Amino acid sequence: DAQLQIVIEVLQSIKAADMTPLLRSVYASEGGSDVLDSLMKYLYAGMAAPTQRQGESSGAAMSVLLSWHEKVVEVAGLGLYGWVLGPLYMLGAEDDG
Repeated sequence: DAQLQIVIEVLQSIKAADMTPLLRSVYASEGGSDVLDSLMKYLYAGMAAPTQRQGESSGAAMSVLLSWHEKVVEVAGLGLYGWVLGPLYMLGAEDDG
């Protein structure tokens, strides 16, 4: 999906040293928690469907996504898992019937 690809490209363009300060700034802003929730959803989507672009291994892309995941959890805490994975769990529970 084009949106996912754009998000991944932007994340890959940000230096590792800038990740935590950027995430802290976003998290502290109004609606920042929702933004990080959305970012986490994109991270999981990217991990679920890794793409291999020209000149880049899927391992390198996964490494970037995992680094962002680590930093998001560091800044926002584990509470994001409930928001991000909860709907997926509930969806699975509905299928079980």
